[in-house]
Amino acid sequence: CREVEADLFHPVGWSWDSDGARLQLARARSVCAGCPVRRPCLDDAMERGDGWSVRAGTTPEERRALGAQLTRSAR
Repeated sequence: CREVEADLFHPVGWSWDSDGARLQLARARSVCAGCPVRRPCLDDAMERGDGWSVRAGTTPEERRALGAQLTRSAR
């Protein structure tokens, strides 16, 4: 992602729900799909609580759901 415009990983407007944002999300995910540091990126995003950008091909909402799922399975 270092060679891609950073704006790609931040939503158009205020959410990922618009048509433009969904297209942008798909493009960001395609960049993340082949990334060799995808797992460390995801771990970092979850540790920091990044609540705005696409990290490791996931949205903040997806990371929150993943964190909740991991918490439930740890019990």
